[in-house]
Amino acid sequence: MTPNEQKKPYDDKRVRKALTLALDRWEGSKALSRIALIKEVAGIQVPGTPFATPPAELEKLAGYGRDVNANRAEAKRLLKEAGAENLSFTLLNRAVPQPYEPFGIWLIDQWRQIGVTAKHDTRETSAWFQALRNGDFEVAVTAPCNSIVEPDLDIHWFLTTSPVNYGKHKDTVMDDLYCGSRARSTPRSAGGCCGSSRSASTTRKCTSSWASSGTASCRTARRSAAGPSCRATS
Repeated sequence: MTPNEQKKPYDDKRVRKALTLALDRWEGSKALSRIALIKEVAGIQVPGTPFATPPAELEKLAGYGRDVNANRAEAKRLLKEAGAENLSFTLLNRAVPQPYEPFGIWLIDQWRQIGVTAKHDTRETSAWFQALRNGDFEVAVTAPCNSIVEPDLDIHWFLTTSPVNYGKHKDTVMDDLYCGSRARSTPRSAGGCCGSSRSASTTRKCTSSWASSGTASCRTARRSAAGPSCRATS
């Protein structure tokens, strides 16, 4: 789930953080797993794999803490501070029953509990992709997905230079972590980069991640096979 940082007020990190703090991922995973292809709460990597972020580490990140009442109180405070108390927007989503539509409905209900109103705009796949590529959205359900467990491919989604950086965020910290991880030769060092990357990504993007049955993650969209180059970004 990605806010478009080229549109106000989503260029304000307080608003982005509020949107992620509103989400009760732990209870949401229990409910959604009964009706959708959404399973455990996860970071960038799939739970149970070598580079997965442990739950204790996930809980330190914005929107992953288990005290949902405290999270939502902070979300409301941030929105008020940012002058966005009565925020309303249209949520762009893919018109596919699993897992997009139930996930979109769940997001809208979660945001309602912090006073945010969202309208659900579901579009067939080609129109959804076109809107993402054109930046023709306020907040969108995006779906990073890989068929293998590979840190380079997963982190690629969160880079400034990535062709699937639909939110148009700029995060040179993430870019540097990515380039550093590609130069490392041990699983331990690559896994450390994944943990650091998740921490950095939640600062820039408003992300909701779960593992999904049948795929390496519940994130399902296209990518450039080569990925972005490791170069300095402004």
